[in-house]
Amino acid sequence: MAQINDVKTLVEILKLHKYGFGLFHCTSLYPPRITESRLLNIPYLINTFQIPIGFSDHFVKAEGAKKAKLYGATFFEKHITLDPEDIGPDHKFAIPIASLKKYIIDLERIKFSKKIKLKSNSFLPLSSREKKIRLKYTKSIIVKSKIIKNSTISKNKIYISRPGTGIEPKFYQKVIGKVSTRNLYPEQVLQWNHIKK
Repeated sequence: MAQINDVKTLVEILKLHKYGFGLFHCTSLYPPRITESRLLNIPYLINTFQIPIGFSDHFVKAEGAKKAKLYGATFFEKHITLDPEDIGPDHKFAIPIASLKKYIIDLERIKFSKKIKLKSNSFLPLSSREKKIRLKYTKSIIVKSKIIKNSTISKNKIYISRPGTGIEPKFYQKVIGKVSTRNLYPEQVLQWNHIKK
């Protein structure tokens, strides 16, 4: 559910890791439709960042992973289950552990594509379903205790939590010391119009 600016920020942070790194391409849908998979982002990420790109597979079958390998993914993550009928969100799209060997063999038969001709030099956007997930599971700055209008916002008055419908956590330090434009109440999601510039 990351957007390209999220990826750029992450890459800059991970560049400091002396042992190197790679990124998984993933859609935060369980399972996704093939039209929501945005698999062409794999060669885009490889070409843009010159790092290894893997694929976190949330499909029920191996078709998504096979295409991902064709597009240049070099490492894979797959959910497995002892019982597909078990309780929990992952079991419905996970493969039975007995099928894991076949999954691996099927992937090994696919050859990597070193060069993919991209139809577009842009990062494919989130699907409408994934946009909803992003808002639900990313985080914002939240009011912890009442903030009176025209008072200074301090660390003990705010915290970071879901949903991602307000000011992003990366702006936390910028918010500290700002003055509120109105009364703000506990659990209110902080917005830019709540603080003076």
